[in-house]
Amino acid sequence: MAKLKVLKAFTWAHEGIHVKTHEPGEVLDRAEPALIKAAPRLGWAVLLPDAPPSPRP
Repeated sequence: MAKLKVLKAFTWAHEGIHVKTHEPGEVLDRAEPALIKAAPRLGWAVLLPDAPPSPRP
């Protein structure tokens, strides 16, 4: 799943009802697909690379 790291504070309305403000440095690990597409394009956030699975001993 894609993660976003917030660069600039912004407010996002989920389905026009639930409004949330995100602050710089915050990591969003459960962002909706529309936000994953829009935030990097608008300069609000960057996509973080997926972490590799941790090795099991």
